[in-house]
Amino acid sequence: MSKLLGVAPICDTLEAEKSKASADARLKADKREFNSKVKSGDTVDDTMMGQKTMNRRDPPMQERQRLACPYWLEGTRKGNVSSTSNLSQLSLKNGLSEYEQKEGFDRAERCTAKGELRCQ
Repeated sequence: MSKLLGVAPICDTLEAEKSKASADARLKADKREFNSKVKSGDTVDDTMMGQKTMNRRDPPMQERQRLACPYWLEGTRKGNVSSTSNLSQLSLKNGLSEYEQKEGFDRAERCTAKGELRCQ
């Protein structure tokens, strides 16, 4: 009926805005939670925040990759194997800048040299 009356595009626009606002609110809440955990010394949370970002359905995949990358990069810098593995997989998908791809590859290579199979 809404298509016949010509209001369908308006409803679609309002629904998209509502979804984006909801996604933005969740992202802000997740960032607050993440920051408090980092301040407490939690090093595993970088991996979890990256994964939470990737598991969302709201933004497109490329946007999710862009948002997850800093978490995994930071986790990789702290020596977290899961973050290193996730970052190296993301590097293969070309979701990163050339610098981040190189750093991700180098860190995965060092992680593999230590015998961590997940980094291969």
